Amino acid sequence: MNAAGLAWRRIVRRPAATLLNVLLLALGVASIAATMLALGQATRAAERNAAAADLVVGSRTSPAQLVLSGIFHLDAPPPPFALSLLQPVLAHRLVERWVPVALGDSLAGHRVVGTRPADFAGLYGGVLAAGAWPQGAGQAVLGADAARRTGLAVGAGFATTHGLAEAGEPHHGHGYRVAGVLARTGTLLDKLVLVSLESIWQAHAAPPSPPAFAARAGDPTGQVSGVLIRFRSPLAAAVLPRLVASVPTLVSASPAHEAAKLFALVQWGSDGAAMLGGLLLVCAALAVGAGLMASHRERMRDVAVLRLLGASPRITATAVLLEATFVGLLGAAAGLLAAHAAVEFAGSRLPVSAPPLSGRVFDPLELVIVAAALAVSWIGAALPAWRVQRAAVADALRME
Repeated sequence: MNAAGLAWRRIVRRPAATLLNVLLLALGVASIAATMLALGQATRAAERNAAAADLVVGSRTSPAQLVLSGIFHLDAPPPPFALSLLQPVLAHRLVERWVPVALGDSLAGHRVVGTRPADFAGLYGGVLAAGAWPQGAGQAVLGADAARRTGLAVGAGFATTHGLAEAGEPHHGHGYRVAGVLARTGTLLDKLVLVSLESIWQAHAAPPSPPAFAARAGDPTGQVSGVLIRFRSPLAAAVLPRLVASVPTLVSASPAHEAAKLFALVQWGSDGAAMLGGLLLVCAALAVGAGLMASHRERMRDVAVLRLLGASPRITATAVLLEATFVGLLGAAAGLLAAHAAVEFAGSRLPVSAPPLSGRVFDPLELVIVAAALAVSWIGAALPAWRVQRAAVADALRME
């Protein structure tokens, strides 16, 4: 029998010990892999979404809430303010582009954003997949996920609800018709419903905007929840926040900075999960080593027979390492499968407005985790393999 056959026969003959070793390895691998998959997807999504704007401006509130509501659409918006208050800032030469947003309504859990739909979609690289951009009040453009989940297509009618919950009070007497559907972008734009500012103002009995507003000039008087600003040059990061701060009722925040602060806090939890996974892998290494050492007498009889048949010490030691390799591969495979299943389940339980989380995504770093599981198994098998290689055939035959 060759080394691989001997190793596999020993695994089959010791199912309880093998299952324990595989379970410990799988738990460690699953803890590390699930944390890596979830945090990696969340971080990449946050970076893509935060890149839509360099600055977000709103009423006096915390910078975190301003970014969570105006950029990530995960929190209630601050009180609205008159867009005219920002006119000196928006007219500054360091402003490349600005897009107003009016928030507060939803459609089956998807946030409804009152804005200039084409300009807002452009911040995320959004283009139409069907239909056209809204031409006035009462028309809407749906993100790819919003259209799929609600089943609405171009020409369909719908009504929004007050608030951001999936089950809210509907807007009676104020409906919308789908003018277009956006192509998938992989950003939060896929989950949004875009309507004109005039639609939001009419639904909430707010004053209409003058025609000059669409041309980004004049003195707009409409109420908005916030304004997203793109910088013309890096100098704007030092100048524009100071201009906004000069308005007593307004505050600004950097999406990139606030996202970095948020994930710095999340990193503590992920580090804890990774440390737990590492501890489980260490326990797995000890278990593998202890299991192999515990079966030393039985293994030595097999070694003696192989030596009498002409097998070299290297082959018998290789059989021990291959046994550990099989255990490591089984544990890594089970752990990765469990991690992907857990992430997929967690993603299915997230609110509609939350960033997507999928267990069907493969991260190249998973190969590193597999290598770590194999290394742990080999470390546990190192001492038993060394003892098998140095054992004398006569001593092995004398073992009872």
